[in-house]
Amino acid sequence: MNKVIPAFICVAFILMLTGCKKKKINDAIYDTIGQKIEMDIHKQDPTQFTILRYIDNPPCTSYQLKLGEWKVYYKKMKKMFGDKVGLYFLTETKNIEDAKFLFKIYGFDNVSVVDSSMNFYKTHNLNPILGKDVVFLLDSTNIILAIGNPIENLKID
Repeated sequence: MNKVIPAFICVAFILMLTGCKKKKINDAIYDTIGQKIEMDIHKQDPTQFTILRYIDNPPCTSYQLKLGEWKVYYKKMKKMFGDKVGLYFLTETKNIEDAKFLFKIYGFDNVSVVDSSMNFYKTHNLNPILGKDVVFLLDSTNIILAIGNPIENLKID
C-alpha cells in the first residue's frame, strides 16, 4: 500500500503536465487561426485555398519533408477539389541546395521556397509551441483557417 500512493501521485502529476501542455498547444492554435501570412503564395497559382507546409531546419531533409507522401496526397486532393486548393512548401534550412534538389525531384520546385533566414515564426508572430513542422490551411488572402497535418492525421483529410 505504501508503494501504491507514491505511484498514484506520480501518475496524476504526469497526467496533469500532459494536460497542461495540450492546453498550451490548443491555446496557441486558437491564437494563430485568423492571422495573416504575408507571402506571395497566390501570385503564380491563384486558388481559393492553399495548404502551406512550414518546415524549420529539418535534421534529415529528405526524411523530414516526406515529399513522396505529399505527392500522393496532392494528386488525391486535385481529384477531389480540382484547382480550388493549392499546395505550398516553405522550408527554412542551411542545406538550401539539398532541399531545392528534393523539391525538384518530386515536382514541387514551383510551389516551394527554401530560405536560410530562420525567421518565419518571428515575422508572423507565431508561437514556437506549434513546432518545427506545421501545416496551415489558408484562404485566398492568406488568412490561417486551420492547422494540422493531413498526412499524419486522417481526421483532417
